[in-house]
Amino acid sequence: LGVGQVDDIIDLVKQGIDTFDCVEPTRLARMGVLYRSGNVQLSIINDQSNSKLKFLKKETDILQGKYRYDLSRVDEGCDCYVCQNFTKAYLHHLFKQREILGYNLATYHNLWIMERLMEGIRMKIKEDEI
Repeated sequence: LGVGQVDDIIDLVKQGIDTFDCVEPTRLARMGVLYRSGNVQLSIINDQSNSKLKFLKKETDILQGKYRYDLSRVDEGCDCYVCQNFTKAYLHHLFKQREILGYNLATYHNLWIMERLMEGIRMKIKEDEI
C-alpha cells in the first residue's frame, strides 16, 4: 500500500505484485498537476543484457500562467471526458478561482490516465514482456 510512483508500480509488477493503493494521482490533481497521455506509453528498453520497461513520465502544471489563454485541449492524446470537453485555459481558470470542479476534472483525468497505464501493463504481461 502507498506505492503510486509509476516506476515503482512497474518494478513491483515484475515481482508479481498486482494490488496498489496510493493517493498520488488525486494528490497531484489537487495541486493542479495533470498526467499527460505519454504516461501510458510503455516500451521495452534493452539495457545491456537486462531488458527493462520504460515509463515516459510527462505532466502538465495547469497553474502555470502560460495556460491562462491556452484554448487547446488538456491533453491532445487523451480520450477521457475532460480532454474531450475542456481546455487548458478553462482548467487554469477553475484552479485559480479554487472551484471544486477543477479539482474534480483533474482527478478524473489523472485516474483515467492511471487506468490506461494499468491496461498497458496488463497487455505487456499477456505478451510476456514483463
